[in-house]
Formats: sequence, C-alpha cells, structure tokens
Amino acid sequence: KEILQSLNGSDFEWLSVLLNTLGRGQILEFEQAVRTHNDYISRFPNIVKELEHLYQKVRIISFLELLFEVDKDDRSLKFDRISLHCKINKEDVELLLMKAMSL
Repeated sequence: KEILQSLNGSDFEWLSVLLNTLGRGQILEFEQAVRTHNDYISRFPNIVKELEHLYQKVRIISFLELLFEVDKDDRSLKFDRISLHCKINKEDVELLLMKAMSL
C-alpha cells in the first residue's frame, strides 16, 4: 500500500489509480482510468500487451467481490446476475467462473 501511495503526486499516479481500481474489481472505474490515462499507458508496451488480461482480472475480482456481498446462505447466483455485475455477455460467464476457480 505504501508503494502505491508513493506514486501519488508523481508522473506515475495513473498507475496507482489503475491498480487501485483493478484491485477492488471496479470495472467501470478501471475502464475509465484506462481511457483517461491512455497516453501514459501507451508508453509501456508490456502494459498494452497485457491490457486484455487486466480486463479479465478486474472482472474476476468483481465476481469475487459479488460473492462476498451476497448472504452466505444465498451464494447460488444466476448467470444473468453475474453477467450484469461483471459487465460481460451471458455466454462468457462460464469461462469467467472457470478462470476464477483456477486461481
């Protein structure tokens, strides 16, 4: 956490924003951060190359956050709810679940 805080006020503050939204599973905020800081991100080919994986990860984290939000006795979630929460097509929910379970 101290490392991320040290980025605040620096030229790499955008990275802190990106990692914070990613780590909290905030899909819309993550997507907005990518759009907002695209000029900085484009300077780092490794980040650009892995951006699709980062989008997957933020969705997996969002799914895990959803699991902890629901009552422990009500953890049977429909694909529709997961799809809506994770901002993916219903057809992609199964793949998301398999990736989340493989971690």
